[in-house]
Amino acid sequence: MRLCYISGSFPPHRDGVGDFAWHISKILPEIGFDDLMIVLKPEVNFPDGYQVIKSNFSHYELIPVRDKILKFKPDLVLIEYPCTGYGKNLMINMLPIMLKLSDRSIKIALTVHEYSDYTWKGKIRIAMMCLAANKVMVTDRNNLILLSKIKNNLKAILPVPPQIPITVKKNYTLSAKALTFSFWGFVRPDKGLHLLLSAFKLFINDNPKAKLHLYTELGDTEYQKALRDYIIEESLTDQIKITGFLDDGSLSKALSDSDVCILPFIDGISDRRGSLKACLAMGIPVISTEPSANNSPEGLLNDENIILCKPDVESLIAAMNKMKGEKLRSRLGRNAYEWGKTQNWGTIKKILNKVLKD
Repeated sequence: MRLCYISGSFPPHRDGVGDFAWHISKILPEIGFDDLMIVLKPEVNFPDGYQVIKSNFSHYELIPVRDKILKFKPDLVLIEYPCTGYGKNLMINMLPIMLKLSDRSIKIALTVHEYSDYTWKGKIRIAMMCLAANKVMVTDRNNLILLSKIKNNLKAILPVPPQIPITVKKNYTLSAKALTFSFWGFVRPDKGLHLLLSAFKLFINDNPKAKLHLYTELGDTEYQKALRDYIIEESLTDQIKITGFLDDGSLSKALSDSDVCILPFIDGISDRRGSLKACLAMGIPVISTEPSANNSPEGLLNDENIILCKPDVESLIAAMNKMKGEKLRSRLGRNAYEWGKTQNWGTIKKILNKVLKD
């Protein structure tokens, strides 16, 4: 079968959807797609076994890219959306419609990674693509419910697995004289790092030896600059370590060495949180935030394999204090490790094999 795969982001770009796309590009040949084309930005790494269309996804590339795809004559076109690499261009939103207008027989599948927290303009863009698609997949239950109102073509939830190597935590005694907390992932307002910094500042009033390691980069966005300024202004540079982005192996080991990972998502946990899944799969005690209605990953239970709290400073401090107990950390970590065994790319492979070839 012939498949054209499209992703606006791909390694080495720093984008969770791009990392997901890299894994999917490895799975597609394993499920029977033996003639493959991929549309990627020119500067990324290209996967083996694919014909490559290089595109910056600008509006003037819409017709040339469409024509190259039509010439390839794919049985299916699979698109990852959204990706940072698409930018604000409408090209990718128009492409499914243009393909359908040119060839009614062409089948289009779409994986939507985010929808509920988008502006109305962003939702219209996604709706355009959903209406043109034959099959739509999502990465959490909340988006399944919302997008099913647009068109009856929702086929599956793809629960995002860990996307870094798994270094299993060995023990739960303190790594230093006080708790060492960790945070990782791309820094945007919806990740809640501002809440964590405020909570940590108050936490160390009574726990002055506690540390917070940020395995991420604070770059040049207004939000990231404000966080960096806050750390300096509040004299937290001795307690907070910012490593920048680490290679996957070093990141996995560093996370495993921390006592507790805190991921204070503003909209709560869900199946699309690969950073959360990775920590749990390693057996790391995790503090995160309560999910919206019906959006919790199946089997994740507060005080059994994770500590969940409201996305506010006071609730985070209470959860951090709770994690002082080694017995609790050990129980949470070991239960999280067992739960994490269910989160793997084999599950994604089975879902894609069923949905894409049906």
